Amino acid sequence: MLVLFGLLLAVSPRAYCCIAVPPLPAPEVVGSVDGYTHLRVHVREDLALSVLEASLPEQERLVEDALEQPIASAESDPYGLVLWPAAQVVAAALIGLLGTFGKKRPARVVELGAGTGLCSLAAVATGHQALATDYREEPLALLRQAAALNENQLSKRLPVDTALLDFTKEDVPEADVVVAADLLYLRSTSQALAAGCLAALRRGAQVLVGDTGRPGRPAFLDVLKQELRGAARQFRPVQGWSLVSPRHELISTSQAQPRLLNVGLLHLTPADLENSPHQEREMLEGRRETPDSRRIILDTAGDSAMELSSRPSAGRRPTGHRLPRLPGIRLRLALLAALAALSAWSRNQLTPTFSRTPTSRRALLALAAPLPAAAAPVAPALGDIPWDEPKRKKTPLPQLAEEFTRAFQRTQWGVNGRVEPRYFSDSFVFRDPDVTTNGIREYAKGTGTVLSGCKADAVDVQIIEPDKFAIRWRIEGTANVPFPGLKIKPYIVTSTFTVNENGLVDSETDAFSIPTWDILLSALTPGLPFLAPPEPPVASPFA
Repeated sequence: MLVLFGLLLAVSPRAYCCIAVPPLPAPEVVGSVDGYTHLRVHVREDLALSVLEASLPEQERLVEDALEQPIASAESDPYGLVLWPAAQVVAAALIGLLGTFGKKRPARVVELGAGTGLCSLAAVATGHQALATDYREEPLALLRQAAALNENQLSKRLPVDTALLDFTKEDVPEADVVVAADLLYLRSTSQALAAGCLAALRRGAQVLVGDTGRPGRPAFLDVLKQELRGAARQFRPVQGWSLVSPRHELISTSQAQPRLLNVGLLHLTPADLENSPHQEREMLEGRRETPDSRRIILDTAGDSAMELSSRPSAGRRPTGHRLPRLPGIRLRLALLAALAALSAWSRNQLTPTFSRTPTSRRALLALAAPLPAAAAPVAPALGDIPWDEPKRKKTPLPQLAEEFTRAFQRTQWGVNGRVEPRYFSDSFVFRDPDVTTNGIREYAKGTGTVLSGCKADAVDVQIIEPDKFAIRWRIEGTANVPFPGLKIKPYIVTSTFTVNENGLVDSETDAFSIPTWDILLSALTPGLPFLAPPEPPVASPFA
């Protein structure tokens, strides 16, 4: 399956299509306005916009209100009044995309879950129309105040429209572009967002989604895969910045110090639909081409722009573009042929440890380098782990999440398998994109066998549901399969943990900040220009 995906990557022009997002300065705190924190955020090298967010005392009030609510409600959401990392990347990408629309009329942008509304501000600041939507009035009021602040600074009107909208229950409004940043927290919300994006695509809109590896990303992509071509369903890593202003510990434990991180950017067009009602139309310099001869210019990563044509044959629907004449296509196909051979070989090497060839962090990168006469991986020595120790007593979820994350950082069990059984239920289940393991002992054995040469640094922990919390952590080091010393490019793992009625962790589900094909190719040919940069080092606040 992985090799087939790699082949699609090599021959599909859509896989390389991207919007240029230049490196931008980190957002900065410049003061306060009416008790709110005032941030300046660059969305273009020559354009910085003002954003207002809840100050630390206001965050404290929001969290206290949320804790008093028996169930989640619109009035108890403390997350929409602060700026999150993906917003800057999506806003910068939006400006680049809007620049392709020509000057015949302003484009109509709809921002879902707008929060502080940076994307909507970017749209109107560059001469387009924006409707900022959120399911709470408070962030929309703060956005309108920020728009007035920017009007004074830019000396022009910024008419941002706002509307209350719950996209989990209501249709996405008509638009030329639909944007969403940092919304993939919950499975249900992520599925609803995906459904809304698909509906917008069917109506002819383009879609931009930004995400830093939140727990809902797999569910979001699962819905998209039902109607989109495979190459379109990939988040492209783009350089962004972490949080720069203080956060209440129950909103985020990230330190308020800017550091580089990878933000996943997903750009979808109607042509990405498997059965596009728009005949795979694309926009070139603001005009539509005729269906008989479509000429599409793609901005590619690592290659010069390539021109493609597609002429439908009489009586049959076009199924895609012909193979582009890329300068490096022969090299890529040769690499993929090597991957195919390595895949078959590595499956035999890894059978003692995993049920099938893993392609993610549990067997990381078994498809790289020459074929040495490698011995089977050696299981770690875990005999001194107190498997029968008493289970931890139930405590409030925030306390459990904090203690669990500190233990995770201290023992490094995410890479060496040296778990503390007192935190886990006897029915514990682990899942990542390629492996499912039942039982904490099997999890410990498999993890320690493959990743004992790695290091894990916890970045932050967040409560995402009444019985779930998520740890984001950075992995780097070397894997032990198919031979010791195989270098892993650093990336971010988001581990989502569910807690049972006894306060014990009974499942872990992992998601990654970059696609598994990127991890594989980074080990095999790390110099390829379209690969994501390594995740920068982080000083864990839980160390």
